[in-house]
Amino acid sequence: MSSINTNLSAMTALQALKATQTAMNKNQNQISTGLRVGEASHNASYWSIATSMKSDNGALGAVKDSIKQSKAMINTYTSAMDKSLTYLNKMKEGLVAASQPGADLQKIQTEFNANIEGMKSAAGSASFNGQNWLAGAGGVVNLVTSYDGVNNKVGTLAIDTSKTVLFEDAGKGTGGILSDVAKIDIGTVGAPAKGGHAELAVTTFAADDTISFKIGTGPTQTFTVGASATTQEDVRDAINQAVSAGTLSGVNASVVDGKLRLESTDVTKTVNNLGYTDDDTPANDVDGTSAVGTDPVKAGAAAAGYIEIDVADLAAGKLSVKVGDGEAQDVTLAAGDIADVDALKTAVQAAIDGETLLGVSASVVDGKLRLTSTDVTKNVSTTNTDASDVTTDVGEATAAIKASTVVADGLKAIDEAIAKVTEGSAMLGANKALLETQEEFIGVLSDSLTAGVSAFVDADMNEASTRNQALQTQQQLGVQALSMANQNSQMILRLFQ
Repeated sequence: MSSINTNLSAMTALQALKATQTAMNKNQNQISTGLRVGEASHNASYWSIATSMKSDNGALGAVKDSIKQSKAMINTYTSAMDKSLTYLNKMKEGLVAASQPGADLQKIQTEFNANIEGMKSAAGSASFNGQNWLAGAGGVVNLVTSYDGVNNKVGTLAIDTSKTVLFEDAGKGTGGILSDVAKIDIGTVGAPAKGGHAELAVTTFAADDTISFKIGTGPTQTFTVGASATTQEDVRDAINQAVSAGTLSGVNASVVDGKLRLESTDVTKTVNNLGYTDDDTPANDVDGTSAVGTDPVKAGAAAAGYIEIDVADLAAGKLSVKVGDGEAQDVTLAAGDIADVDALKTAVQAAIDGETLLGVSASVVDGKLRLTSTDVTKNVSTTNTDASDVTTDVGEATAAIKASTVVADGLKAIDEAIAKVTEGSAMLGANKALLETQEEFIGVLSDSLTAGVSAFVDADMNEASTRNQALQTQQQLGVQALSMANQNSQMILRLFQ
């Protein structure tokens, strides 16, 4: 049946043409964007998987950037450590040269000082992004190396930077691997040997005053001040004359910083039990047993200074303690504190625990309180207020410095430093190699994810191009069919002519 109201052929042709146009639009969108799945409406499952994979791939990109930064950091620290090894090798050569008779030790030490400054500079300036593994306290640093998208975890590589710390304080050159190297000093080799000494802070003497002392563990020697010896210089000269005459032995007298110094002529011994008796003012007397010295430092060894106090020689009041050339530290003693040596130790230990007395440790030895310096380079001295006119100070005892000892100690310190710096540098190199391997793996993994995303969402351009040609043909045919269908009404009109 033919109808002028309804053209079924035209309607069918129009629907076909619309379908072809929709397919063409979709195909042209794929051609222009290169994506088969550009949004969730295209394929919800594929779009969701691809989005998750893109996110993981972005995280892997951040991992790759972190690895590059880590490699740059390690390169910075490795360069500084290699430079330090160069300085250490130069110092090692210098120490060997210093062993040769006639070597200019002062000039060699000047070169050492320059090398040490170079190492301090290398350690202090090896900073990258605010971090410095060559200076400071050291610790464990975790470098980003991977990302686990399944468990949502970041993988790290732990590095112990305590193995690379050259100096804990690069400015001062203390602490760390190179601290002992920074202490090397061959400029003092050949310095005259000195025995231990004790000092007496008495400015005015009178006839019949007496000074007593011991050399090491030897017998007590006593010197009586003459009528004409009223100053420190007079007493100094008189003591040295007595030594020359043979009435005193093993000691040399001098005046240093306003104190009468008695110095042992034996480098292995010190002056101790220094006592003073004021014939006119007994209150100024000091019993020698309350002021003993320290064992002198032997060549190549270290010994902390100490002083021993007999509780019987103390009175209630203040006990002043000095460590080396430091300030006097006062410990207040009540009558009960000097009842016996244990009570005295308890009172002094309380001051140590309360940090009002620093730099010493307390112990009881042979019935006396021994105060020992916690610094092996310093000695301890004490003064009781009941003998305020007299102070005793045990000076630092020095021993003969031998070139062979200094060179041996220096070579040992340098060889140990070279071994530790080499170990630290090797550790950094091994971790850098691991980072490079991991970087390569992360690159492959990232490429795999990229390929996976492409498989889900990218359009096949060859297929899209072929489809586009077919759809264009279908469109042309659809237009032709619609045109033919629209001519049916004209054919009906001819029937009525």
